[in-house]
Amino acid sequence: MAPVKLSLDIKQGDTFHEEWGWTDSVGAPVPLAGCTALMQLRAWVGAGVALELSTENGRIALSDGLIVLDVPATDMQALTLSSGVFDLQIEYADGRVATLATGRFQVSPDIAIRGQ
Repeated sequence: MAPVKLSLDIKQGDTFHEEWGWTDSVGAPVPLAGCTALMQLRAWVGAGVALELSTENGRIALSDGLIVLDVPATDMQALTLSSGVFDLQIEYADGRVATLATGRFQVSPDIAIRGQ
């Protein structure tokens, strides 16, 4: 399966929350039990990781047919990039790795900053 190409618009300082459904060719939810997920945002391919979301750090949750991305506003406030690239990889329990999504993102700077 070829990765889905996406474009993300991110607001710096806001909670980042996305829910992506994943179904097979007949519309059934893809089973994700035993899988892990990793998504990294970088300024460009090969640059350092600006933000990492994973099942290990709690920023990605998986259930059959559903991938939930959730990053707190305080963590998003620290994101200083204006744009970049990302991909989302799923690792199956048997060790296979598949890139589910790839693309570019744009970050709109925060104007109102809480606590200031």
